[in-house]
Amino acid sequence: MALEVLGQVSELRGLAIGEPPQIRVLPPAAFAVERDSMTGAAVGGAWGDDLLVGLRVLAGLGLATPDQLTTRGTSGGEIGSYDCEEDVIRVADLSYLPPPPELLDLHGEAPPGWRELSVSLRGLLAHESMHALLRRAFPLACPAPRMWPDRDGELALRALEEGDAEAVLAAVVAARATPDAVDLDLWLAPLNDPASAEPSGGFDYLMRFPYEAGAEFVRFLDRNGGNAARDEAYRRPPESTEAILHPERYVAGDAPMNVALPDFPALRDQGYLPAETGTIGEAGIIAFISEPSPGWQVLLSDVVPLPPGLCEPPPGDCTGLTALPGVSALPPGMSVGLDLIAPEFVLPGGGEAPDGMLALPPSPPAGPSENWALRDEQGRIRAAAWSRILAAADGWRGDTAAFWLRADQDIPSVIWTTAWDDACDAEQFRREVSVARPTWAACRRGSLVHVVGGLPRDTGGEVLSRLANESTVEAAEVEPFPFPGAPPPGRLEERAVAALGAVAQDGWPAPEDVPYSPGGPTVLRRWVDEDAGLVVPLPAGPYWALSPAVLRSPLARGIALERVGGGLLVVGTVAPAAVESVARGLSAAYGELGEVACGPDGSVARGVDRLTVGEAGAEERLRVLLVEGGPRAVVVAGRLPAGVAAQSRAEFDAAFAAACEG
Repeated sequence: MALEVLGQVSELRGLAIGEPPQIRVLPPAAFAVERDSMTGAAVGGAWGDDLLVGLRVLAGLGLATPDQLTTRGTSGGEIGSYDCEEDVIRVADLSYLPPPPELLDLHGEAPPGWRELSVSLRGLLAHESMHALLRRAFPLACPAPRMWPDRDGELALRALEEGDAEAVLAAVVAARATPDAVDLDLWLAPLNDPASAEPSGGFDYLMRFPYEAGAEFVRFLDRNGGNAARDEAYRRPPESTEAILHPERYVAGDAPMNVALPDFPALRDQGYLPAETGTIGEAGIIAFISEPSPGWQVLLSDVVPLPPGLCEPPPGDCTGLTALPGVSALPPGMSVGLDLIAPEFVLPGGGEAPDGMLALPPSPPAGPSENWALRDEQGRIRAAAWSRILAAADGWRGDTAAFWLRADQDIPSVIWTTAWDDACDAEQFRREVSVARPTWAACRRGSLVHVVGGLPRDTGGEVLSRLANESTVEAAEVEPFPFPGAPPPGRLEERAVAALGAVAQDGWPAPEDVPYSPGGPTVLRRWVDEDAGLVVPLPAGPYWALSPAVLRSPLARGIALERVGGGLLVVGTVAPAAVESVARGLSAAYGELGEVACGPDGSVARGVDRLTVGEAGAEERLRVLLVEGGPRAVVVAGRLPAGVAAQSRAEFDAAFAAACEG
């Protein structure tokens, strides 16, 4: 099977096999022993010191705790790997493992033949085979144990490789999937349970980044250039994680700016030495902002002051600062995710209280509002918070961070300059730093933000002044990518109301046709799936926000939105082989599917439309629609509390109507 999959991958990607890699299928225990032995050899050898430096950098940024500063326990829980030093593919024999929970029935029994898991095993082998073939075709170095958070370019290249492997895995799974595949549910988990795709934020976001963001990047390239575009990307690799997150900027030749920091003799005089210097990047910033400041960091760190007159006041012409499309604006400092400080209290930013006194935030504006805490009661990242985090990292143009360490310290201090597209993007980031790390100093000057954290109070102020006055930024030039790329067939499209044409065009309404007051949504949304010929309008607000969940698997893709005050809407499409599996999942969540009227021609689809009592004891409407007959089946599902505003009901129903009409 392994050799067969290797040949299939070679044909799919157009890459020669040459001398086949050795393939070892091992019982899970033996696989774990070999995996841990490889990791131990790397940690104990040349990579050991480097990995420890990386762990200290993580702790300095607040993405790890002091007790995690050890190279022990660095092995992962993966069940497959490619050893590029020895050219060996190792996989754990899945027949030894217990049945996955997704396959168990109500009595805890798995279906007959589940141990074959043919789709899953082939997908695993395809992914690892891709790593072997890429190293036969391109001069790729073996990945280092540490690539983040200060090696942004290496993380981007890793995302290209892992995304390529994930795309091949998806093709193999789709080719093997049949309605009776025993492990089909494993590939449909994102659609059956949006929470299963929930981003965890922090360092875990960086761990998942190469696979999830990398796959999106490769899909973008694939749409317009296929294998030739993928191959060209290895010859001209992306230089930053911004390129991975925004592939349209990569193909346009947008390159990060070079940021140079000054030296700090005053720190050397106090016994500090630079431990590491590198780039955090857009992905690192997302991880940084989405991880609340650790309690120990707040308790043990001095509040670094802002020297008078050093920083510029917030720009007066920025729209949407700390605000979300279609949601009322967030007052500066309101989005605190600290466990140490009560949510209604914040450390004010902007140098208003250099002594670090706690103060009440300003009153929020009137109108619909969101709970701006980072996570909800179940520990999930809130939809509004995640949208705000992504917006704060967007606009990155380059950065350099230096981590300085003294012999009597375990945790390094952070000295960091970031460059942004404009002053408004810079101000958005500055505010988020003040929320994420309240004891740090964040100073904006033009489109640059200078950050200092973890230094004694007086020293920190002196370092910040030198950083702000002597950091330099230089633009870099890169030729445009020869393949322009195209958006994936399943995608979210957004358009600002201010950017709408005078008349309806391209399926977007004219401004006067938007049924909101001037204080309503600033952005309209729709879900487009070109393969299914589907365009579904999505709720625009002011009560709805995009869910952090990413609903994408080799067999299903879609999007989810959450409503302030309760409610969920999921829109997606699935491959024909997955329809019955999805139907079972929908029935389990919403009730048995029956025939419902669908479309102006009187056709029928499967679905549910009923009222029930929700978890909070209030009445809510459950609605499901599963429309078959096209190249991909269409799924719209959700719940909506009874008694919500008429506009929310209209937006909710519009998605179901569009699915029927499409």
